[in-house]
Amino acid sequence: MPWKNGKGVTREIVCRPEAATLDRFDWRVSLAHIAAPGPFSTFDGIDRTIVLLQGAGVVLQGLGEPYRLQEAYQPFAFAGEAKVYADLIGGPSEDLNVMTRRGVCSAKVQLHQTEASVGASSSGFVLALRGQWALTLPGQARLLLEAGQGVWWDSDDIAAPANAWAAHWQISPLAKQTTEATQTTDPCATLLWVSVQGHNSPECP
Repeated sequence: MPWKNGKGVTREIVCRPEAATLDRFDWRVSLAHIAAPGPFSTFDGIDRTIVLLQGAGVVLQGLGEPYRLQEAYQPFAFAGEAKVYADLIGGPSEDLNVMTRRGVCSAKVQLHQTEASVGASSSGFVLALRGQWALTLPGQARLLLEAGQGVWWDSDDIAAPANAWAAHWQISPLAKQTTEATQTTDPCATLLWVSVQGHNSPECP
């Protein structure tokens, strides 16, 4: 689908609540392809986080000092109202965008490369960037993600208490076969975890 300003293209992964327009969503995750220099769309009342997934990155102008978004997988947050212009560093890039409506909900974007216990949230999104990952919620079946695969979840109401998500997720990179008899943890395994919490819900544990 085209960007809000028509200057690029994006692939929407999730937009909540269901059928919400670009002016009415509570939270949204999308993949943007930046093929040429140009302005970002503005989103009043929205907090944004951008993560470089592929390519050499971009230089973001309009946020005070120019910011070089060139390190893969490192989240960078800014206000949706900002008039941001992106200059290519070297060819097209692909970026993940996380947006939340200020005052309604907020997002925490984290990277994981080792086994961890992650506080659950009423809504969220997970993407395996590199390697294979196992995700387990107590009382639920284990979920396996290959590189490039992801999953999102959402409460019926972003403002509802997140009691059903009070437990912690257990996440771990899966071992890879190095020899016929040996398995080792993939040192490059990387998982992107986005926790979305409604402002009327309890804080993530």
